[in-house]
Amino acid sequence: MRALVDLAQRYGGATVRTVDIAERQSNPEPYLDQLLATLSKLGFIRSRRGPQGGHVLANAPSEISLGMGLAGLEGTAAPLDCITGPAECTLSKDLRAT
Repeated sequence: MRALVDLAQRYGGATVRTVDIAERQSNPEPYLDQLLATLSKLGFIRSRRGPQGGHVLANAPSEISLGMGLAGLEGTAAPLDCITGPAECTLSKDLRAT
């Protein structure tokens, strides 16, 4: 979900490299590659390989909900601490309630 948020924050700009998302979100790049491939197959993102490659959202951020992404990846809307209790989220400072 953090990868989708990362891409949403950069919507309308250049493609975003996996390594950059992995670094910002503290995710292992190989794991993120697998998730991004799945998100691409599900139609949430468009990906392009090569030196100018990267990822972009397939639709405007306003047309995609975290619930849609979660359902696509998990099959159900399984509760996640960062969604149900953002104040307790330890994964991303950006998702914590202030």
